[in-house]
Amino acid sequence: LATIEGVSERDGAEALRGTEIGVPRAALPAIDDDEVYLVDLLGLEVWDGDRKVGVVEGFFEYPSVSCLSVVGDDGVRELPMLDDFVLRTDAVNGRIEAARTDELPVEPKRPSKSR
Repeated sequence: LATIEGVSERDGAEALRGTEIGVPRAALPAIDDDEVYLVDLLGLEVWDGDRKVGVVEGFFEYPSVSCLSVVGDDGVRELPMLDDFVLRTDAVNGRIEAARTDELPVEPKRPSKSR
């Protein structure tokens, strides 16, 4: 939940639907050692053992789980942020250790838009 200065009625809030809202990093609450902000995982390589699965290019928030969008040579996987799939995140070294990625569906990559 959030309040936005100058928006006090539902119609004003509806007018902002689809608007991206950001906050300064310093305004975010501190996190525990075993927590991570999803945005900090963008660009990290995902490895399942000695096999590079791909690179985190986005994330999704579902009601039951957060998932990372991992783009690899063979397509796109949604990697659930669950202990069974994400063993360790290491943002300092740009790496996520994962498991069971071969169980995840692979969607074809979307063609890049060219102008």
